[in-house]
Amino acid sequence: WAADEPDAHDALVDALSERSAWPELIAALDGLASTPEISTERRVAAYKRLAHVRLEVLGDDDGVVRELESALALAPEDPDLLL
Repeated sequence: WAADEPDAHDALVDALSERSAWPELIAALDGLASTPEISTERRVAAYKRLAHVRLEVLGDDDGVVRELESALALAPEDPDLLL
């Protein structure tokens, strides 16, 4: 992932989602979320979207918890993550 190409990232993620290419979407989001050069805000957003896909598409409860814990570690004050 090139940190200076957020539009390309967004276009790829959107295209994969529209095509229901779930394994590829998860790989793309995981790559984005785990790249330290990407802003914390974008990384947290990627983890949240990963959690959504894992819950709504895959029914992967353990994966949801893992993604949200990763997001919370980056953004402990994020209101979406505080339950």
